[in-house]
Amino acid sequence: MHVEVRLYSLFRERAGTSREPIELEPGVTVRQALDRIAERFPALQDFLSGHDLPVLVSRNRAYAQPTDVLHDGDELALFPPVSGGSGQTGMLLLSGGFDSPVAGRWALDQGHVLSAVHYSMEPFTDDASVRKATELARLLGIPRLTVVRLGDALAQIAKACDSRCYFVLQKRLMYRIAERLAHGCGARFLLTGENLGQVSSQTLQNLGAIDAVAGLPVVRPLLGLDKTDIIDAARRIGTYETSKGPEVCDVLGPKHPNTAVPLDRVRTEEAKIDVAALVEAAMAQAFEVDVVQGYTPGSGDALACAR
Repeated sequence: MHVEVRLYSLFRERAGTSREPIELEPGVTVRQALDRIAERFPALQDFLSGHDLPVLVSRNRAYAQPTDVLHDGDELALFPPVSGGSGQTGMLLLSGGFDSPVAGRWALDQGHVLSAVHYSMEPFTDDASVRKATELARLLGIPRLTVVRLGDALAQIAKACDSRCYFVLQKRLMYRIAERLAHGCGARFLLTGENLGQVSSQTLQNLGAIDAVAGLPVVRPLLGLDKTDIIDAARRIGTYETSKGPEVCDVLGPKHPNTAVPLDRVRTEEAKIDVAALVEAAMAQAFEVDVVQGYTPGSGDALACAR
């Protein structure tokens, strides 16, 4: 019987291919198929050999157990471990645009392991960005994604604070939440697609004001790249078609934001709101999306705790 094998992230790099058809005897289990795959790709043997598998396997986009029996025409997708690996674990701030998926691909190519968080602007937008982020995570080989609905919290910032500081305050809130999630999964750094001077929050002074709130290192592999180089990279890694759709960055931000907000001014504006309460409220509504099965409204799993 014919089974299509798809390899993601580190597996794809080690095997030198993202897709491989294999022929198996009828009645073969997932465990037996993995042994065959390990024979074909010796570079994967450390992951696929042994009874306890440090690998996520899906069959036809549903999680598979080692004892599951395969059938003709099945598709097996193999994802590398969610933790561990040759590099460190990072928390990717994943939007639906071009930049952050390219940054994620860079980290994965360096041997790092990623978890991802996506900030939805719901209820001021629909869930289109969540669908895009889920597909981008799938293309990158990040099997699970945390979604945080941030619209209500950002509305409070827009109402209480100087609108010219809005985007810096927004990013600082995002970093605080990402760091909480990072500590919950053992991530050692935050990873973003920020690019110097591309938008108002990405000037040197504003990046400094944003970084001041981060307790973890912030890695920005695209910082000095030209936008055309980033878009070319998105085409090479296969995320361009998903990222090119409409991207609503924020419907609450000002038309003329401050591109050089002093840190003391940022702290003065944050004193007008209860930042800790906003973080807790956002964490209470955060949920995880099963990237393999895909996102549908109501399909997310609430986090077990406000990490």
